[in-house]
Amino acid sequence: MAPEIGQRIKLRLEYLTPSAPARMFEIPGGSGWVPLNPRWYEAGWLFAKAGFVDAFAFDRFVFLLCLIAPFQRFRSLLTVVMVFAALQALTLTAAAEGALVDVEIAWLPVLSDTFLAAAVVLLAIGNLAVPNLRRRWFIAAAVGALAGFGLGRLLSDAWQFAGPHTLVAVVSFNVGVAIGEVVSLAIAFFALRLIFARVLGPLLGVLVLSAVVGHASWHQMIDGGRELGRQLGQAPAASLWSALVVLTPWLVPVLLVGVLAYFLPRRFDGVPAPTLLRALRGHNTDEGSARA
Repeated sequence: MAPEIGQRIKLRLEYLTPSAPARMFEIPGGSGWVPLNPRWYEAGWLFAKAGFVDAFAFDRFVFLLCLIAPFQRFRSLLTVVMVFAALQALTLTAAAEGALVDVEIAWLPVLSDTFLAAAVVLLAIGNLAVPNLRRRWFIAAAVGALAGFGLGRLLSDAWQFAGPHTLVAVVSFNVGVAIGEVVSLAIAFFALRLIFARVLGPLLGVLVLSAVVGHASWHQMIDGGRELGRQLGQAPAASLWSALVVLTPWLVPVLLVGVLAYFLPRRFDGVPAPTLLRALRGHNTDEGSARA
């Protein structure tokens, strides 16, 4: 059939083995080759590839660009990205192992996407004022934790391809995500440094990037907020309370990361690129000195 139709077709089949119970599969079109009875290394490779590709999702890459734009120390930025990956791995593993199975939280992926857009808007504003890398530990941890919950729910259909190797699949997916985040950080960091050095300059480069992604994320945040409000309005109050009770303990590490970042030495930030606020202050100071 035509490719545009094949991508929308799902194949449902029952896999029978002589020594194990029958398993049901629902395979989306365009999935390619997938093992129905995978060995542990086949499940690991399949989910590691999926995690690596997920790290390059457009909205996550935009968040990464806005997160690192004003800063020039790769080692410090790598630490923040690893905090993001670690918190995402924690909540993703919890969701995959059934920590959320007893609560109805179909709205969680929408919450994750909306919070990600709101975080980009906040980072864009910070890039124009006084960016602080230590504060971004908390933002990265919060986005990572919610992203892990969202991915855990969205990837529920993929666990059928893990066979009996669920733990291997979860670990492999998280490893793939971590490697993908490091690779995407390296690409974003050196691309921004090249553009800032050869084309726009640090001040104009951060200004243009923050304005463009902040504007786009603002509209995404508004649209996501409306959809989130609609879904929350349809959910019973009892289920929302149950979801809050289940989710809150898994968000405690986010607060711990924020407290830890607060006590980091200021030199951890390095020297950020010039910002619009500092440029305006310097311009006003120069004008005042000239008038005096």
